[in-house]
Amino acid sequence: MLRPVDIDDVWNGLGRFGVYQFQQITLTILATLPMAFHIVSVVFIGFTPEHTCSVELSDVTDNNRINDVINVTADTCNILVQRNVNGNLVTEETGCLYGVNYTLSKTSTFVSEWDLVCERDTIGRLSQSLVLGGMFLGALAAPLADKFGRKPVHVAFNIGLLAVTFTMAFVKNITTFLVLRFFVGTFQQGMLITVVTFWLELFHTDSREDVGIVNGFMWASSVNVLTLVAFLLRDYDWRILQLALSVFSVLSLVEIFMMDESLRWLIANNKMKKCHALIEKVWTLNKRNKQILSEADQKETDMKPLSTEAVGKVILPLRSNSLTDQTTVMVEEHWSQLVTDKILRRHSLITWGLWVANNLTYYGIVMMTPSFAVGRYLGFFLGSISEMVGNFILLFLIKRFTRKTTISIFQFVGSVALLLTIITIHFDGDVVRIVEVVLFAVARGSISNSFNAIYLYTPELFPTNLRSAGLGVASAAGRLSGIIAPFCVYMMEVALWLPSLLFASLCLIFCFLIRYLPETKGRELPQKLEEIWEWYNHDNNRNTIDTNTVDHEVFITTPCQ
Repeated sequence: MLRPVDIDDVWNGLGRFGVYQFQQITLTILATLPMAFHIVSVVFIGFTPEHTCSVELSDVTDNNRINDVINVTADTCNILVQRNVNGNLVTEETGCLYGVNYTLSKTSTFVSEWDLVCERDTIGRLSQSLVLGGMFLGALAAPLADKFGRKPVHVAFNIGLLAVTFTMAFVKNITTFLVLRFFVGTFQQGMLITVVTFWLELFHTDSREDVGIVNGFMWASSVNVLTLVAFLLRDYDWRILQLALSVFSVLSLVEIFMMDESLRWLIANNKMKKCHALIEKVWTLNKRNKQILSEADQKETDMKPLSTEAVGKVILPLRSNSLTDQTTVMVEEHWSQLVTDKILRRHSLITWGLWVANNLTYYGIVMMTPSFAVGRYLGFFLGSISEMVGNFILLFLIKRFTRKTTISIFQFVGSVALLLTIITIHFDGDVVRIVEVVLFAVARGSISNSFNAIYLYTPELFPTNLRSAGLGVASAAGRLSGIIAPFCVYMMEVALWLPSLLFASLCLIFCFLIRYLPETKGRELPQKLEEIWEWYNHDNNRNTIDTNTVDHEVFITTPCQ
């Protein structure tokens, strides 16, 4: 008798968490530790030091008019020259025509090295927008992992990140630097999306929540390590810090030899020989045997091992301890179904909105960190600590509540914290400023962990051969909004409360809209689109009396509570 493979039963037989899973998760965690480094490092390598225009008396006079000059004042971005012209006091104003003087070393940041201040200030902010623009491209490229496999795409992007970040430390002009910053975003996002998908598929359904928590701790740990390294190297050239951060990606080279392909992807794509070899490897490392694997799948068979298992295209004859090339007919999914299929279109649009709200809010808060009264390093450290504390809260919430409830709680708390900062700007005093910093830290920690929960939730909403595509396109949508995050400082010049109001409003809107998505907690990752249709049928039938079947056109217009 043939029946679809329950991959969770396969992992039950192979071992839910053994030496194999420990090796794979440890390797990929260490190799992806720099996940946050080059995305938020601009706070340390690209901040704007205090500065004034450079000017000498000889710059604003000539030999015939030297006595006409009464006073020369150099301001942040302009020079004021007062002259006596025929007995009248005349004030002339110019920009920093003769250079800029900084309170720090000229090479302390790339902003000071290339004088990206005053009228060139937008170029410095553009460097961060290009990173987020590159993340958009990287997210779109991530669906390659659905076609070619998780490992080759992840490793390629991770090695690309190593090459680009290492090269950045030696560039001599701003144009090359900006181009490399774009590719930093591309390689980082491609690396991160594929490894999160790999983590999800490495474990049993009951352990998927742990993957979301691992991802959260990894991001917070990455930010904490970045802050520590930046603080220790604060008196050195920004290129030294950039070089030190790039070295952390060297472990990507080890992944070439030690990282394996996702078993779930191999089964879904009928990679028979590789699947067989991987199962043999897991059996050996986890000290399991083939009979155990058979016994793990005896839920409905009077304790007699099944002879075969069907997985979409694949049939696994476990009793014979080998894999065959027998196939069953399966409709091939295509990435276009993310918008053409009515169920997946709903999933896509709402997850896109969630990613937009979280990206803009998180990176907006990060880029506003230098404006905090407590200073760059302490302000950034407090924010990273709040993310770590939020991870422990996430650990509790995601085990106790549903995915949707967890995301909504974090977004609501973050929104309230941001709205409260609007009140603090109307008061003065050191205590008020400290309260403001704490509120921003709470908002950052909440949105960061909402992000972590969304990272877990999004790929669970899509079938195996559209999983990376679904996650990648949602991430790409978010990165587009993140492009404007570096310019939030300009919004603060219009009104200090404007960024907080914008961020809080977006998060509250999607606190409501997420209720229209299905809950995935406790459900196995869907192999095929039809399994997602069954979710809606099941949920709809549970709330509808005397309904045995639900038409596709009907249930996709009914919100899933």
